[in-house]
Amino acid sequence: MYLDLSYSKITFTQPNAWAGLDNLQTLKLDENNLNEIPTNLPQKLVSLDLSGNSGTAKTIVADSFSTMRELKNLNLHNANIQTLYKGAFEGIEQLETLNLGNNMIGGTSIPAKAFDKLHKLRILLLGHNKMSAIRTEDPLFRNLSSLETLDLSYNDCSEIPTGFFQGLSNLRMLFLQGNKLGSNKILKADLFKPLRNVTWLQLDNNGIRSLPTNIFLGMQSLQTVSLANNLISSFPQEELKAMPHLKSVDLSYNMIAFIEMSYIKEIQGRRLAINLTGNPWDCYCDLIPFRQWIAGKYNIQFYIYTEFLFRLKMIAFVLMYVMIHFNNKRSCCKMAIISMKSRFSVTTR
Repeated sequence: MYLDLSYSKITFTQPNAWAGLDNLQTLKLDENNLNEIPTNLPQKLVSLDLSGNSGTAKTIVADSFSTMRELKNLNLHNANIQTLYKGAFEGIEQLETLNLGNNMIGGTSIPAKAFDKLHKLRILLLGHNKMSAIRTEDPLFRNLSSLETLDLSYNDCSEIPTGFFQGLSNLRMLFLQGNKLGSNKILKADLFKPLRNVTWLQLDNNGIRSLPTNIFLGMQSLQTVSLANNLISSFPQEELKAMPHLKSVDLSYNMIAFIEMSYIKEIQGRRLAINLTGNPWDCYCDLIPFRQWIAGKYNIQFYIYTEFLFRLKMIAFVLMYVMIHFNNKRSCCKMAIISMKSRFSVTTR
């Protein structure tokens, strides 16, 4: 049974409002003006949508959903939630998807054991909150062994404590873009060590200046890492060796000015796409070997990448011309790259 009451200007619900709806499985109350989390909701709900009720600031107290023991999907996106109390998610151990994105939740506003009993949770969305400070005691996610997707993007977070990702043995996708992880100059080398099954890592727009050696150590399953729009001047070759299954690296709009041939030798023969758009290349003769490599020593292809919700997908080919001109007086080279106004990457065979 399905009931859609979205966009109905509802501000509150009476305790007996759901009488006679014992078999209701899906309830949509999104985009209303609810001033608190409704109580006495039907006990057989599988999916509950309370997103977009952003008027009054809300807290989630203990046992707010405990009567709905079959609940699998809970959407609280943009609901002006500020605090989660201990036991907020008590009783909903069947939950698989929890969306808490775009709220006002601070890092210290989440009790240490808030998610401990959500053993079946696969998707946890906490992006666009206020988690600038993250508690350093017991890891929040230590019992989320089924979690596959974690979104912590755009939280103004400047530091993530060591061990924060402990327990996420099955995590596949991690979104950390739009934070301030570069404000402490360098990331912790063992930060991602527990994430051995992650295939997608997003670190764009973090002000990162450098990557410590072995930052990706233990991430043998990583296939895509995005570091676009940072301040990185080099990508250590050791990191490529630590990721044998890597397929795509986005280093666009950083501060990379030069690529050594030793780096090229490391990636040749691998089916690896590297996006270097928008970097401030130095136009010196040292770039000649790089030009020769692009010009025909290896099979190079260029792709337009279109960004979807969780992944980049190749949709078309784009032709790029690389022209090297020599200054007879200084024997110096100038590189001019002419391309369509779109993102591109280099793929080696």
